[in-house]
Amino acid sequence: MTSRNLAIAACATILLTGPTGALAMKIKPGNWEFRSTNSMHGANAAQEQVGEQCINDPVLKPDTLMKEMNNGCRLTDSQDGTDAMSWKVSCSNEGGEMTGNGNVRREGDGIVGGMEMTMSFKGQTMNMNVGWTGKYLGPCS
Repeated sequence: MTSRNLAIAACATILLTGPTGALAMKIKPGNWEFRSTNSMHGANAAQEQVGEQCINDPVLKPDTLMKEMNNGCRLTDSQDGTDAMSWKVSCSNEGGEMTGNGNVRREGDGIVGGMEMTMSFKGQTMNMNVGWTGKYLGPCS
């Protein structure tokens, strides 16, 4: 798996199993659309991905947003509040490593966030930024 694919897999759906406190970020359960745009230093154009996800839990957690994350990844240092949260991620897979910082904040019925990542693969280091938005579409089908 290339570093770019590793990063895209980590952020595909824009997703720790830490404790959920009373100040956890709450969202409306249902079907959500997530859009992510990633840009890599030196790349010609940003790539956009769109996907839908049924979220049944009214408490948003980083592992929900990073659902498509690769098995070689770990989420740590989760900080959450009623309107925002942040976390760190580290991945190691097939000779490559990736570290990053993610965040998301609630804006009305939607969410906005992103990640800054550094990837090392076969002696090359690349930086990537991912921005995402999520919007509530309605009840899950």
